[in-house]
Amino acid sequence: MTNDSGYIGEFTKLINQDQLEIGNNVSIDDFVLLNAGKQTRIGDNSCIHSGSRVVGGGELYIGDNVAVTYNCVLVTGHPKYTSHMSTRVPKNQKDTISGTIRLSDESFVGSNSVIMPDTVIGEGAVVTSLSYVDEDVPPWTIRYPDGSTREREKFEKYE
Repeated sequence: MTNDSGYIGEFTKLINQDQLEIGNNVSIDDFVLLNAGKQTRIGDNSCIHSGSRVVGGGELYIGDNVAVTYNCVLVTGHPKYTSHMSTRVPKNQKDTISGTIRLSDESFVGSNSVIMPDTVIGEGAVVTSLSYVDEDVPPWTIRYPDGSTREREKFEKYE
């Protein structure tokens, strides 16, 4: 794990830290729970804000210049709805879904949003606050809580 000139909060909880790769100038605020699962990569100049959680034990790839704002939940895995759901049931007795979330360069996830497994948030895409996303969001679009989208003006990447 590297994090040149970045910030990891004193009250950040990292699980499976050996599966976590962090780029330069990354900020992971206090009160973030990050389960790196099978593999997690966070690109340069990206941030995960306070209260957000990465759960499920799957894979997460965050590109460069990405913002995951306050109280978001990135779900990389969960029990199937036809399986035992209680966290008290041993993992070997559950049938689970494990997947990958990709937040492409320059993307943004608004506060209190939930991103489900096997979802790609395209380059420059914005997921607005209070959204539930279980399908890909095309590059340079804005996705609203009702599932509607509109185009977003493209700009040059931050170097």
